[in-house]
Amino acid sequence: MPSLLEANLQTVIYSPAGLPAGTPSIYQIESLANSDIEPERLRTLDVGYFKNWPEYNSQMDLRLFYERIDNGIETAYRPLTTATASSDHRYRIEDNGAEWNNRGFETQIRYQPNMLYNPLILFNYSYIHVRGFRNRGHSTVGNPDNIDRLENRTPMHTASLLASITLPDDLQLSVSHFYMSEVEWLEGSSGGPNERYNRTDIKVSKGFKYSNGNALKLNFIVHNLLDEPYQEFYAENLFGRRAYVQLELSF
Repeated sequence: MPSLLEANLQTVIYSPAGLPAGTPSIYQIESLANSDIEPERLRTLDVGYFKNWPEYNSQMDLRLFYERIDNGIETAYRPLTTATASSDHRYRIEDNGAEWNNRGFETQIRYQPNMLYNPLILFNYSYIHVRGFRNRGHSTVGNPDNIDRLENRTPMHTASLLASITLPDDLQLSVSHFYMSEVEWLEGSSGGPNERYNRTDIKVSKGFKYSNGNALKLNFIVHNLLDEPYQEFYAENLFGRRAYVQLELSF
């Protein structure tokens, strides 16, 4: 369903007093409500498969999916027919101007042998293919609508790999690696898609147990260990190496 804001938002700036005679009473219309907006419609088909190999201390979880979204709510522009004092001759409106489909699969493979140091290896991978468009409307009377294709607005490939071991005295070490293919985020990218990236993190945890179930955990975490800056979302913001200490108290 449309949110209250999507269905009812109106932003109108009225002309201040003291302007020359004949100036329109409205200075600018930023956005108007759409009384005809409808709910989005989502249809999905999922097929899941789970396999457990106890003899190999392994598990696999697989999901295949197809999703179709119609009547997607999207911000569009329309030309103004009301006289205003501003030089801006368009306004925004929320409209059912988008439709797309997602198809792909997700899988997770887990391996945790029953041996010294309790090692764990966890692999995740997702493939998603998107086809569709959003109608951004038009700003000038007579101009065609601006149709924005959505094929590259979701990363096609994402993957992660985690390896960890548990040492004596509640000491745990883990290494994680993440991968994401190039993507042109709807709001974050600028002048083309963000490049694909790889990122490696490490984590060292030390636990301290107290009486009555109280426990304290001290974590030392380094993100982007190899210090290869990448564009996580906004193209102008580069994610470099960062390290911090975290305390967790349970009671």
